[in-house]
Amino acid sequence: MARPKSSPNSHPATRNKPGPIKFFDDGKVKRPGDLVMLRWTALNVLKHEGKLGEVHLVFCSDETVRALNNEFRHLDKTTDVLSFPWNPDENDLVEGPFLGEIYISMPQVERQAPEYGATKRQELERVIVHGLLHLSGHDHATPSQRKKMRELEEHYLGRQLYAR
Repeated sequence: MARPKSSPNSHPATRNKPGPIKFFDDGKVKRPGDLVMLRWTALNVLKHEGKLGEVHLVFCSDETVRALNNEFRHLDKTTDVLSFPWNPDENDLVEGPFLGEIYISMPQVERQAPEYGATKRQELERVIVHGLLHLSGHDHATPSQRKKMRELEEHYLGRQLYAR
């Protein structure tokens, strides 16, 4: 399964500010309500991380995320969020500022929210922030990186996160 190739907006107004944030779905899940607040959260993260450009948030089924996780990370399992930073060297047909795509498994978000004492909405916001931090260059491969990412998630969400 090939990762979808998005066509970013190259309008001059988007060149000096974060965003736009565009929402998509895989046709198998329903998009969440109140996209305005999700957009605001995403733009706030990008602004404070100093990242300019468009981001696509794609709400997916477990099957879609599992297939992407298997193809690109060689992990045959679902996960809550996958981030794909845009590499202009590999995708040279794209013009304008484009940061990348974030794929979110809505069923996984719904399953793990109660496990961690969060509402579905809180968990969705967390995985969006998490994905945006990946697009901004953060990782969590080491304990110090995990600690830094958790601190940034808590900062942008304005709340202490549940223990994992």
